[in-house]
Amino acid sequence: MPLAPLILLTAAALEANPNPSRLLRSRPEFSGIARLRVMGSCTAFLIRPRPSPEAPVYVLTNGHCVLGGGVQNQVETNVPTRNGTAAFSQFFDSPNTAQPLRVKSIPYGTLKGLDIGVVELDTTWAQLDAMRVQPVMLSDAPLRRGDEVYSIGLPVNGIPAEEQWLRRSDCAVERIAQLAEGPWKFHDALRLRCGAVFGGASGSPVFDKRTNRVAAIINTSTQGNTFSSGDFVCFTSSPCELGENGAHVELDAGYALPLGGIDGCFDNGGRFNLRQSTCTLDPGIEFPLRGAPLVSVRPGASWDIALGDAPYTHYRYKTGREHEVDCRDERGYSGPIEASTRFNQEIPKAEARYVLCLLGGAGGRWQPARFATYVHTAVDATPPVISPFWDVFGEENGYSVRMNFLVPDISDYRYKFGPASVTVCDANDGYQIYRRVPIRVPAQSELVRFCILAGDRNDNFTRPTAILLGPQQPLPGGFVHAAGFRQGPLSPGAIASLFTASEFPAREAAFTIRDAAGVEHTIVGATFGQQVNLLLPRTLAIGPAELRVPSTLPSSVRFEVRPVSPGLYATFDRQPRSVPAKLTLALGGMALVDSADVAVWIAGQRLSASYQAGVVECDIPAGFPYRGYVPVQVEAFGVRSNTAYYWLRDEGI
Repeated sequence: MPLAPLILLTAAALEANPNPSRLLRSRPEFSGIARLRVMGSCTAFLIRPRPSPEAPVYVLTNGHCVLGGGVQNQVETNVPTRNGTAAFSQFFDSPNTAQPLRVKSIPYGTLKGLDIGVVELDTTWAQLDAMRVQPVMLSDAPLRRGDEVYSIGLPVNGIPAEEQWLRRSDCAVERIAQLAEGPWKFHDALRLRCGAVFGGASGSPVFDKRTNRVAAIINTSTQGNTFSSGDFVCFTSSPCELGENGAHVELDAGYALPLGGIDGCFDNGGRFNLRQSTCTLDPGIEFPLRGAPLVSVRPGASWDIALGDAPYTHYRYKTGREHEVDCRDERGYSGPIEASTRFNQEIPKAEARYVLCLLGGAGGRWQPARFATYVHTAVDATPPVISPFWDVFGEENGYSVRMNFLVPDISDYRYKFGPASVTVCDANDGYQIYRRVPIRVPAQSELVRFCILAGDRNDNFTRPTAILLGPQQPLPGGFVHAAGFRQGPLSPGAIASLFTASEFPAREAAFTIRDAAGVEHTIVGATFGQQVNLLLPRTLAIGPAELRVPSTLPSSVRFEVRPVSPGLYATFDRQPRSVPAKLTLALGGMALVDSADVAVWIAGQRLSASYQAGVVECDIPAGFPYRGYVPVQVEAFGVRSNTAYYWLRDEGI
């Protein structure tokens, strides 16, 4: 679905998104914003288009909130009730006023161009008046770039459970964009930097500050996303913007879709009616497509589509690169073709995104282009952009190797293994399909080379990754800072962790480090299964160094020694702190000298700090704007630590 669950904001996300969300105290004018539970948790808002007292009660939300993510580019009407509820007045300072109301019906839902759902509630206006719930007013005025807006919603992912109430965030329209996401296209989306556009915020109203009326609805986001290339571009929960240079993902952005004209779909009695001449919604009279290609295909693939049953005898089509073709434009469509004719045309081989637009017709009357049926795909011949990732477990007389997936970019694996002296990973022969069952590798008298290829959905594979398996053999990338387990340079006095292919037989083991000056240092590591913790000598020379690992088979790890490598040991703190607050942070890797040249980064904001004897202290001022789980990093001599998370309590606005 467009808004996928997100766990925590990254520091980069907050730095790029300077508009934090804040809990909202009780305000009658926002009492009509509800938590909707039909397919997961979403936001909805009460509308009152010219009703009589007997008029049905409707809320608006996203189509994916009532249809789920399995619906593609189609319109659904009169969707069976799913025992959903809507709870209004979700203010944190008056939680006992929330009374869930039952969903009566879902007269309309779609993700075709517009992500919208119309939901009828099993209640009356008199009951809502008794609950002191007020509807919001809709705006017909379009929003433009630079317009100031605010969103109010109920995000849940990445929000402490005690603070999952109505939140407000103020921002501005950054640009108008055409979006592609999974099988969907969204027209004229507003790119926003409003905060907390996470799972649960789907369906949130976006208010025009000039009128305090709702002009748009939140539907998707890239906030908190990590990847912006490879197969992640335009994939589900990774919407991309279509432009002259093709498709690109704008990280840390939220998107809203305009609602202008939707109130024309309600008659004078306040009842939803798709057939009204003033209704701008797609009526859903379209071709069902059978055999449409996947979200991405290999070069040489074809559209190869059969048109299903529809009240049309003919169709017209056009196709091309997605950022160059607008299905809503009448120009460029072909002449009429009989609907019984299968559309079987090769997609261009060049890597790009392509769209196929279809218009149905009968008796000389054609489907309006603004409601065209469409399907899109990407031609992809590029290997995954991320490296394979795996786990190795030492077992009696051998090892167990398990591969991990990150769909869509890593959706498949191939592997082989054998004696290191004769096994060549670059040779294509001998690879087997990984069946999602851990691979048992027997121990041998010499090192075993385990080779891995990671592939995407289109059988594009990475270069081989090699793992050497042997007694206490270091794993690739397995020598890290013990605070946060981050790879990179280490400093004298830091605590490091080494991960190995099998357990050490004793609780302690002696290691040798040869530093950049050629001096050898002997240190004792504390072993915990396949992990060894090592306190690096404070006398290590700066520069390249080598750690020699005690084993029956020679092994070593090369690493870089730098003057400082700060690391935070507390990676997640669930104890709320009220602002202003004092943070005391335990560090590793700053054991050289006490220094005032230390700062703390909190939610992308740089704050002064003090350091002494391995501890950093920082004061968070009263005016600090961010709340909830905030990312914290320590900076020393221009080097930042790993990220830890602290909970700053939100007292509301």
